[in-house]
Amino acid sequence: MGGRIKSTFIVLLLLIGAFIVIAPSSVLAAQEGDYTYNVYDGRATITGYTGPGGAITIPTTLGGYPVFAIVGGGPFYSSALTSIDVPSNITLIGDHAFYGLFNLTAINVNPGNPNYASIDGLLYDKALTTLIQCPGGKTGVVTIPDNVTYIGDLALAYCTHLTSVSIPNSVASIGNNAFFYCASLASVSMGVNVTSIGESGFAYCYNLSTVGIGISVTSIGYAAFSWCTSLTNVTIPNSVTSIGNIAFAGCTNLTTIIFSGPVKPTVGENWIQWTPAGIRGHALAASNFPAPGGVFNGLTMGEVIPSQTVNPNNDNSSSNNTMLIMLAVFAIVLALIAIILSMRKNK
Repeated sequence: MGGRIKSTFIVLLLLIGAFIVIAPSSVLAAQEGDYTYNVYDGRATITGYTGPGGAITIPTTLGGYPVFAIVGGGPFYSSALTSIDVPSNITLIGDHAFYGLFNLTAINVNPGNPNYASIDGLLYDKALTTLIQCPGGKTGVVTIPDNVTYIGDLALAYCTHLTSVSIPNSVASIGNNAFFYCASLASVSMGVNVTSIGESGFAYCYNLSTVGIGISVTSIGYAAFSWCTSLTNVTIPNSVTSIGNIAFAGCTNLTTIIFSGPVKPTVGENWIQWTPAGIRGHALAASNFPAPGGVFNGLTMGEVIPSQTVNPNNDNSSSNNTMLIMLAVFAIVLALIAIILSMRKNK
């Protein structure tokens, strides 16, 4: 009996000892100044911000612990921050950590940071292959660097003051909600290597009137261009094999969809719901689309288009520009001929 009690006592001592060893590594929640944070394994992670806003620099220590991370999910959400300086000690930034900051104009990363970088106030990974976050208060034109291959989920969402974005040839994928509710965005040009446009990629871009879908895009995601109410025409490249549900739903001024390939893509349900009754699709004469007057997944087909009129770059404005240039040249030639004839007559 005494031996059993002794054994039990030894086990209890071992458990208490284990607790004492483990305790310093357990999570501790605390606040210092404008920041709430957790401590684990002797390092601090920022979980929230309660300050007045303005320009801030992320602290290097909190409560005497070195800060190494910022949680995802918007710990700074809705604060009046205008700029954030990220020091070299921050080696982990959670997904969407700086999302929803509508006054934020710049995220500046210390050049010595091993995992992150910034260019023109936008946050990238260190290799500059992923665009992580555009600050919500950014205005005007954004040019993405040439070596970026991925535009992350929500990377430019709610950047309501952007007017134009140039996506380079290096980009292969546009994430879900990447440009969601960029309400002032008027034009987007995609590089030739973009293969996929994520769900709601450009949804609710009310001012978007010109979009050149890249010639390598194979899939247009669910609701990708939904409620782009200024979009009047769009060209679907030959490369596209699938268009998601409600991809162009709510595009209340969309009247023309041109298919530049001979094969019908797979189309999701309600892909053109809430578009004008007069919307028409146009395809090549040598294609498997229905003949004019026929219906392709709810889209009435209009006149066929000759192959030479299909713009391989899918820039909806370039064909019009080419026609205007040709007309201008023709007018100049006619004017020159008239001048020559007039000079000969005067002789």
